[in-house]
Amino acid sequence: MLTHADVSSESTAFQLHPARWGDLAIYLFGGIGLYFLASFVAGMFIKEMNIWTTLALGLLNFFCLTTSVYLFGVKRRKLSWESLGLVPPNNLKRYALLGAGLAVAVMPMRLIMAAVALWVETAIFGDVSSLDFRGALFSVGFDTWYGIVLMVISVGILAPIAEELLFRGLLYDFFRQKTGVMWAVLISSGLFGLAHYDSFAVVISSFIMGLVMAIAVEKTKSLWVSIFMHVATNSGAILVSAFLVWMQGVLPTTLQY
Repeated sequence: MLTHADVSSESTAFQLHPARWGDLAIYLFGGIGLYFLASFVAGMFIKEMNIWTTLALGLLNFFCLTTSVYLFGVKRRKLSWESLGLVPPNNLKRYALLGAGLAVAVMPMRLIMAAVALWVETAIFGDVSSLDFRGALFSVGFDTWYGIVLMVISVGILAPIAEELLFRGLLYDFFRQKTGVMWAVLISSGLFGLAHYDSFAVVISSFIMGLVMAIAVEKTKSLWVSIFMHVATNSGAILVSAFLVWMQGVLPTTLQY
């Protein structure tokens, strides 16, 4: 991503204020905290998971996180869309292919580490009931074509965009200024993993994914590649889940003949 000096030298309109440690509290409590508070309140009114509640949670995620990035980052001139590399790129197709390729390439490692984490969690707690909510989330809406489309829009597109703006945008930019690249990659990825806490498996899988996306952002100087990687990962998971649900309905009928 572009440095603050790079941006401010191009135009005084984009002169940015340096990061201060007090900003971190604003980002964490104002950004992530706002989303968790809103989710908690919304959860009080949700009686069951269905495609519409999933869509509502996705929209809530998108609104809270993107609004937080704008208010606490862009509005306060701690960063700009340009400093995040979100200027319209000439090679958007290249970033899309790179992001999708990285999503596929890192999948074996994520699956292996997730399997190890599940084994550890089972050994400690005796089960993996912590995955029940995620299982419920990825089991709704697959009985209709519009349900799959809404899932892709909500979980596959909007959620990744919002999360990348926060974790590889606002937070990574902060830690990059205060701690340097290596620690920024590690800390922002750790926070990304913890924010996805369902089980040890989800945390470690998200952490590995966060590492790759942060490094990609650092190398390409653009947030586009991590957005596409995240979108490819989430959308791919939804489409695979939908296919498996469809196969469960087809195979029993086929085996009757």
